[in-house]
Amino acid sequence: LSNIPAPCHKYTTAGSPIVTLQVQDNKGCKGSVSLPALINASPSASFTNSLACTNGKINFNDSSSVTQGQILAWSWLFGSTDTSTLQNPSFSTNVSGLVPVQLVVNTNAGCRDTLTKYINVNISPVAQFNMTPLISAPGEAVNFISTSLFADDYVWLYGDGNTGSSDSIVSHIYQDTAMYSVTLITLKDNGCTDTTTLLHPVIIPKPDIAVLDVNSKTVGNYLEVSAVVFNAGNIDINNFQLTVSLDGVNTLNEFVPLYLPLASSAKTYTFSSRIKISENNPPSYLCVEASQPNGFDDVNTSDNYLCKSIETEFEILDISPNPSSEQAVIKFNLKQKGFVKLKTYDPSGKIILNEESESLEKGFHSISINTSSWSKGLYAISLENNDVVKVRKLMKH
Repeated sequence: LSNIPAPCHKYTTAGSPIVTLQVQDNKGCKGSVSLPALINASPSASFTNSLACTNGKINFNDSSSVTQGQILAWSWLFGSTDTSTLQNPSFSTNVSGLVPVQLVVNTNAGCRDTLTKYINVNISPVAQFNMTPLISAPGEAVNFISTSLFADDYVWLYGDGNTGSSDSIVSHIYQDTAMYSVTLITLKDNGCTDTTTLLHPVIIPKPDIAVLDVNSKTVGNYLEVSAVVFNAGNIDINNFQLTVSLDGVNTLNEFVPLYLPLASSAKTYTFSSRIKISENNPPSYLCVEASQPNGFDDVNTSDNYLCKSIETEFEILDISPNPSSEQAVIKFNLKQKGFVKLKTYDPSGKIILNEESESLEKGFHSISINTSSWSKGLYAISLENNDVVKVRKLMKH
């Protein structure tokens, strides 16, 4: 009952109760009216959530209910900024601890209910690892090393159907060539997990080291040599051999512990030793040859050897082998860009070879000639460039 003009009353159940208003004036006259009141059912906001871990998806499941009508709208607030209007949303955060989650539900009759819970967000592990070597061959051991954070346990999946131990450092041997997906699953005692995957190629190794450039400088009576080398193979190169030859004679050999990763840029190596040269008879050209990458034979020897002139004038530097039986290589230097005419004279003075090259750049060059059909004897090799002629002798045997 209420005796005020505009009372409020809270109904605990939905329905259509009769509300009666009785009035009386100052003369004692009375009147009344009765009308039904429509009381809609209030919803009850409720929800559950999955295990809450940092940096992981936290799934929320709406379990709100209403005894009459239906819930048509959901409004979520996660923390202080993230919102959603989905019935069953998800949320993620990188902050651990208690996070407030508010759900407001609205029915088709306009009734609403609000619920706020504090969920405990647990710290997740952070899965990460590295491997050595990055590329392996069949039968070679590969070490996988976890660098994960906050992990209590580990599960390794090698990608070939095998799994590893629960240790943070494991080793595995692949038997076949393939690209393997290696997965590390890290687990924490609170139930949170994290997963990461890296690719590991298993290949037939093809070591190939290339010499891209050769340089030298004279320091007193010594020659200092450097070479630009490049990893042209399909595996990392940790060491190799470099050999310097002057005028076709091997002069210096060094073991080079220079790391050349796969797909890396070229690197310059300066020989630790200098070569003593004659002041009266300095070398005219030098060559550098790379070999034995990682102690193995190089799969492509065509890019292992490079020569460069020390001589600055147009000159035939060398003809080798001399004497020749099947083939001879003529090495020469060009003072400037231009064409070269090659003539070969047999022992009687007859020209048996007369060729002109395409335009050649300044510097060191070589031409191969086939001597297998020549008769035994002494031949003259003539090179002409810009009206300058150089002649060297070649013995055929």
